[in-house]
Amino acid sequence: MIRKLVRRGHEVGYHYETLTRAKGDCFLSISLFEEELEMLRRIVNIKTISMHGSPLSKWNNMDIWKFYDYKKYDVDEILLSIAYFNIHYFTDTGRSWERSYNIRDRVGSISPQNSICSTEDLIEYLQFKIEGPVFINVHPNRWTSGFFNLCISIFSDWGINQIKRMISKINGTWNS
Repeated sequence: MIRKLVRRGHEVGYHYETLTRAKGDCFLSISLFEEELEMLRRIVNIKTISMHGSPLSKWNNMDIWKFYDYKKYDVDEILLSIAYFNIHYFTDTGRSWERSYNIRDRVGSISPQNSICSTEDLIEYLQFKIEGPVFINVHPNRWTSGFFNLCISIFSDWGINQIKRMISKINGTWNS
């Protein structure tokens, strides 16, 4: 499946979550990172990595790069390698385009803070109000078409977003 995506012209990156899985152990985390990157590289060329936010974990997966250098692996880390000050960045983290549900996947983008609440809002913004480059981070597994799976996924995301809201309010980082 991965090779098929590449043949169709897509880039495949590595969405790592090793610091969370290693429970904060940086040495184990970098070992897992290297092992998984090598496994993927046996299939396709990996040029881009992106940390998984893991909002309910006390570990931020990107913190591994405080101790190691991702450039050593000949990759770009999408949250660290790109200067977002002149880029419109949108992500569907938490099944919402609204930034308030997004705890860790944040950049200094020129996108509107919370005026994009629905996919229709995003489409309208992209069609009529945008100038300059656009970066859209999409999690297609969250947009299932089956009604039962959609209900389960929406309910699950809603519950997780409520927990993230409480955590953010406690930490003083909620910006509604």
